[in-house]
Amino acid sequence: MDDQSQNEEIKQIQKVLGVILDTTTDGIWTWNFTTSVMTFSPRYYTMLGYEPDAFSATYENWLNLIHPDDRQQAKAVADHFLETKSIVYHNVFRLRTKSGDYRWIRSRGKVVERDESGDILLMIGNHEDITEQKIAEIKMEESQKKYAAFFHTNPAGLAITSLKDGRVIEVNESMAGFCGYTCSECIGKTSLELGFWAEPVERENFVAALSKGVPLRNRHMTYLNRAGERRESILSAEVLTLDGEQCIMTAMFDITEFEKSSQALKSIKSRNEAMISVMPDLLFMISRDYRFVECHASDPADFILPREKLVGRTLRQRLPLDLAILNEQYVDRTLEMRKRHQYQLNLDVEGTLRTFEARMVPCDEEHVVAILKDISSDVKMEERLNQAQKMEAIGTLAGGIAHDFNNILSPMLGYAELIEMVPNDQTIIQNGIKEISKAGIRAKELINQILSFSRTRQQPVAPIYLHTIIKECLKLLRSSIPTTIDIRKNIDEKCGAVMADPTRVHQIIMNLATNAFHAMEDNGGVLEIIYKCVDVKTENRHLPEMLPGRYVTIVVRDTGTGIEKGLQQKIFEPYFTTKTQEKGTGLGLSMVNSIVKSMSGYITVESDIGKGASFYIYFPVAEKPQLELPSERKVNPVRGNGERILLVDDDPAITKMMKSLLNLLGYRMTAMESPVEALKVFSQSPQSFDLLVTDMTMPQMTGLQLLKNIREIRPELPVIVASGFNTQINEKRCREYNIQCYMKKPYTIDEISEKIKLILT
Repeated sequence: MDDQSQNEEIKQIQKVLGVILDTTTDGIWTWNFTTSVMTFSPRYYTMLGYEPDAFSATYENWLNLIHPDDRQQAKAVADHFLETKSIVYHNVFRLRTKSGDYRWIRSRGKVVERDESGDILLMIGNHEDITEQKIAEIKMEESQKKYAAFFHTNPAGLAITSLKDGRVIEVNESMAGFCGYTCSECIGKTSLELGFWAEPVERENFVAALSKGVPLRNRHMTYLNRAGERRESILSAEVLTLDGEQCIMTAMFDITEFEKSSQALKSIKSRNEAMISVMPDLLFMISRDYRFVECHASDPADFILPREKLVGRTLRQRLPLDLAILNEQYVDRTLEMRKRHQYQLNLDVEGTLRTFEARMVPCDEEHVVAILKDISSDVKMEERLNQAQKMEAIGTLAGGIAHDFNNILSPMLGYAELIEMVPNDQTIIQNGIKEISKAGIRAKELINQILSFSRTRQQPVAPIYLHTIIKECLKLLRSSIPTTIDIRKNIDEKCGAVMADPTRVHQIIMNLATNAFHAMEDNGGVLEIIYKCVDVKTENRHLPEMLPGRYVTIVVRDTGTGIEKGLQQKIFEPYFTTKTQEKGTGLGLSMVNSIVKSMSGYITVESDIGKGASFYIYFPVAEKPQLELPSERKVNPVRGNGERILLVDDDPAITKMMKSLLNLLGYRMTAMESPVEALKVFSQSPQSFDLLVTDMTMPQMTGLQLLKNIREIRPELPVIVASGFNTQINEKRCREYNIQCYMKKPYTIDEISEKIKLILT
């Protein structure tokens, strides 16, 4: 071949190479080891986002473009290739593009010329962009890792077996553990070889269904573990094609313990239902949003409302508003504090007022259970016992009360006689009148204390300040207990209010003080009453059942005979007493204990023989806003303007006195002692009177009967009813008869004149 032909052939080869370089997506590189010159094809640059020849084709520039994490590995592969004089070079790394991103590159090269000693003279290679392929590989690898993690850490037992021969291809730790094996012990074995099937028919059904392509879902099945124990499971399986082979994918949950727990729960539920079915109490489940969720009664007739009218309804839809609000507060408190609460409530059931003891306990985070026990008969019995105990205490104090009344009557009679003896001495007359008035007020206060203590009807529980009640009791005690007993007091008037019934607090204090008096009756001593606030914490509480919090405490302490240690827990039992028969029935401390507990309080005693006894009563400070302390208000007699008043009272002294006083204040009075005669006078001239003031308890006709007859003649006539003591009149009766005012005798002229003026205005 001549030179011209050879040149033509070279040109043709170069042309072909140029076309190849222009059309290939790979970047081409060459490396001349003799001249240390490298070349990069235009595609080498453009595949990285650069213009051709944007940077020099050098080994250093190539190395700098490699991702920092790949650089050391790429250099090591290149160095190894050169050191071992290999023929083919292959490497994968990331190259930085012009924009700063990186592309995955597969670099391949080949030695095309060596010298006689085998050293490389020339290499040619290419850069292939495999970014998309590499990303797919990475995603596949991550997916495989996720699958492996899911498969091997799954709490469900998972196994892949060959459909052809049933041998285990892969199994996770849960499945192997259920069966009592390790994973390696299961691989390559069949379920028969592992002794898996408890019932051969279950295996036959399993294989038959899957052979037909029918997947199994949540099938209950009994299997055997390695120890031969029968275990219960829920199993699912279906046929899949993995790597060209049909396989069975099995998932299984061991429910043996769940089944045992379920059976135990069913047994507990049955027992609970049996126990609940014989309970006489009413049970309600109430949700956080105050809705009846469930209810139960051994006799459906005991329900306040039919069950279908309760479940799903709210407290306010089925209870009077005040009771609904009360129960809502207990629901909130029970869920918040996570402890039991006990309280009483009165419900009108078919026209009859019934008293229920309510116990509310937390059920879960969203529900409480309320248990209602009808204690109406117990309450009535307790009231009778309370009254018996009160009368017992009144009997004990009767001598002292009589003594105090005699002390009150003595100055009244004495000053009255003195005024008669010196009718013209104005100084003596004025002083005498003042002293008689003072004695009358003392008598009024003493009567009010006795009535308050002996009241048969309980008052509503409300926030009250106990120090005022304690002071009233101290007045009554001082007049009743002999002077051989020194009464001391230490009262903190700044204590907060408590939720209590004033009458029952009276009873508590009088009972404990009477007991103290009996303990010191023979030798005298000191009776001390302390009232203060205390913060009860877990470590300083007197009783283990006491809840931490702020309390007011009443301490009644004496220096009497004391109580034996062995008897201190018995003294609160009904009818237990250490007194002789003539000094008590044994009802007192039992009633005190009952009253204290009914007001969410606690009582305890400390005593030693010969050293006296101390009773401690704790009441929680009221959570509701405290009532303002009553302030005394003094008024002067209010004068009238000639208004006409009909006064009716069977006591001549009262009618005479009131007629004179009210005449002096400017009223025109008609005073009568007979209600029958008063009705006749009124009937003759109904419009002649602006106001009726009548006593309650009178012969021939009561005040209410007189009022009823007068209202038939003149319905709009205003009325004041007055009485020394009467159980028939109360706020409800006043509303029924449209009575404008009820006054307790004795009343002062200031009080009656103010009421008259208010009504007539």
